[in-house]
Amino acid sequence: MNVRPSKTLIVLALTFCSVLVIGCNSKAHNRTEVSGVVTLDGKPLPVGLTVKFTPQEPDRSVGGGMVGPGGRYVIFGEPGKIGLDPGTYVVSVELPFADERGPYTGPPELAKLTIPEAYQTGKSTLTYTAPSGGGTLDIEMSSK
Repeated sequence: MNVRPSKTLIVLALTFCSVLVIGCNSKAHNRTEVSGVVTLDGKPLPVGLTVKFTPQEPDRSVGGGMVGPGGRYVIFGEPGKIGLDPGTYVVSVELPFADERGPYTGPPELAKLTIPEAYQTGKSTLTYTAPSGGGTLDIEMSSK
């Protein structure tokens, strides 16, 4: 005798497993969404730059996001997961591929852009404390 589970039973089992996995993941991470706009001398920066949030606490992961149209960004703490763990971070703005040896190989529209030293990775003086309810950080850089 060949017994096959019904489609309803299979759907219920998969739904239960999905709820269990989602529930476990949400307890493991207390993420807060962080987004904003990056400007230089009052103008939105071009698409393709990276905004990086480096934690000051050792048990936190680095967050990063790409600058999109209008200079807007959203931070991802881990691949596919929006937000950061609440805490204090050093914020920096980077050119993609800038750490590679040789001439710059990133997007041509970014090649002539210079990020002010006070916002560069490893030199940034900008900090942000990510609250548990989410927040906005507009990064207003000046070339002067």
